[in-house]
This record gives sequence, structure tokens and C-alpha cells, in this order.
Amino acid sequence: MPLEQHHIDKFKEIYKKQYGEEISDDEAWLMANNLINLFKLLMDKEEF
Repeated sequence: MPLEQHHIDKFKEIYKKQYGEEISDDEAWLMANNLINLFKLLMDKEEF
């Protein structure tokens, strides 16, 4: 499932609340995508 704009907006909102900084859509997309990939890796039991 690809990230949609409302996902990016929510990620930016959470990031600002947590760190007090605003980030661009590109930064938010990259961070959110990396986070999703990390969770996918952790959930793939065949890799471990």
C-alpha cells in the first residue's frame, strides 16, 4: 500500500508534536517509508 498524502500529513503532525520541528513532504515521505520498511523487515519471520 503506497503512502497517500493524508498519511504524510499525519506523520508530519506527529513529528512536529514530538520534535517541535516542521519537515517537508519529501522528508516525511522518506522517514515514513523507512519506518514502514523497518516494520516489514521485523515482521518477516523468514529473515530471522
